[in-house]
Amino acid sequence: MINLFSKRSLLLVAAFSLSLQLSAGLILNFTGTVSSSNPTSSFPQFTTFSGSYTVDTSVAQVAHPDNSLDFQSPTAITNWNIDFDNGISFIGTSGGISLGNDNVFGTSFFDRYIASFHSPTSVGSPMLNGEVFSYAQLDFQHSSTTAATMLDGNSLSTVPNFGETGALYGGRLVLTNGNQPFLTITSFSIAAVPEPSTYALISMGVLGLALVLKRRLGKRTE
Repeated sequence: MINLFSKRSLLLVAAFSLSLQLSAGLILNFTGTVSSSNPTSSFPQFTTFSGSYTVDTSVAQVAHPDNSLDFQSPTAITNWNIDFDNGISFIGTSGGISLGNDNVFGTSFFDRYIASFHSPTSVGSPMLNGEVFSYAQLDFQHSSTTAATMLDGNSLSTVPNFGETGALYGGRLVLTNGNQPFLTITSFSIAAVPEPSTYALISMGVLGLALVLKRRLGKRTE
């Protein structure tokens, strides 16, 4: 008969083995300002915002048709949110990443990173003048006469180096009435998503404590 310790050990090994098959990801945070816009838009110039998005780094990449980009993963973003200082906020569960590392344009090199946020759901104040938010993009670009240094690779785990000299950190909102407020990103940071193994170990630890407590309580009632 397998004792309690052996059972716990087997469960822990099984959980850890399963976690190795699961994917990890990245959470990226950003802040910014609307740099130019139609004065009657819901997002006038100087409107500030903050947001974040989660990238599943296990999603497959395919070639990008744009010659300024190498790869795209249209479903890599699994969650996103943007909150504006005027009370308008959006969340979504779909989006994609496009990457281009050191593509050659004549005698220059070019890095480009695009994060696209799709299928928004409004969770804040209503927009003005019948505007409807279609999608948003962060669009980072860096050109150099040697090798651009904003991106260090073309994998989904590659995060843009924020603050590179000569790089442009921008983006845009696309509204259904044709307005496209342009964005300037003022900060960009990364936080690792906890590995599934971390969740598995925490869960097994809680389960183990519960089993020990149950065993001790059982002995006291004998």
